[in-house]
Amino acid sequence: MLQLAFEAFIVGILNLAIGFIISYISMGDEAKTFNHWTGVLLSFFITGVIIHLLCEVTGLNKKYCKYGNACKN
Repeated sequence: MLQLAFEAFIVGILNLAIGFIISYISMGDEAKTFNHWTGVLLSFFITGVIIHLLCEVTGLNKKYCKYGNACKN
């Protein structure tokens, strides 16, 4: 359970960072005056955590590991 929480946290941080970069680039000068960054960043983080947990619960992570490149040597 602790491992799952740690993985979800890492996915949340990655989602936050990538979401912020994409938002900042796509918004241009508006990004400098946007005053809701805390809510936006929190939303990106929570979205990443929820996506990871949903993938774990639905078995998508196991299928990805079995059929994808993540677990191949």
